Amino acid sequence: MVLVTINGNTLRLNPNGKMEEDLATEDLVIYTISQVYNCKEYRSKALKSVKFFQDSKQYVIDQIMKELENMHQKIELERVKLLKRSGRELK
Repeated sequence: MVLVTINGNTLRLNPNGKMEEDLATEDLVIYTISQVYNCKEYRSKALKSVKFFQDSKQYVIDQIMKELENMHQKIELERVKLLKRSGRELK
């Protein structure tokens, strides 16, 4: 498996319309892909890091979500710097 994050958004919600009326905007969009993980090894490693869990599947999903959030936050800091450097503002 690989984890994928997308920072940035070229479609903005139209406050007066439906989804098909979203507003196309210019933005800096960065796609980030993690290393390739062996799923069985990833699950095993995640479960070794905790002594007690009620739902092992949910625990592994929670770990994946934390890793995705960390990836997103790290790249978002860089994306904001790039936007500022280019003279564009984050909207």
